[in-house]
Amino acid sequence: MLFSAIKEAWKFVDRPLKELFSVLLVVRLVTNFFDLVGTALMAILVGYVVSALSGNPQIIGIAPLLNFFNLESSSIRNQVIILGLTTLVVFILKPLIVLTTSRILIFKIHRQGAILTNTLLRNFTK
Repeated sequence: MLFSAIKEAWKFVDRPLKELFSVLLVVRLVTNFFDLVGTALMAILVGYVVSALSGNPQIIGIAPLLNFFNLESSSIRNQVIILGLTTLVVFILKPLIVLTTSRILIFKIHRQGAILTNTLLRNFTK
């Protein structure tokens, strides 16, 4: 019942507003991907730090990541620093992307919604 009501209401939404909602959905998916990547990097970093502190750094599991950043010849300290900074950058980029794009998109969606309301009221009062 709820989905049928949403489907019925979606018919009244004009094309520019549908496009804005689509862009907002893509932005949300990208930021969720940043969350996923950041969480994975955090898990790798914590596991690596714990194993390094115990005196037995396990490089086998994260060798592809170290090769990607060209860190296989660096010291354990530099590897941890680079992995930590990479994780930090991922977690800092996400809010910056969300704040800037969401503010612009929500403003445009609000403006298009006002235009749609004005059009519907004009048609209703005729």
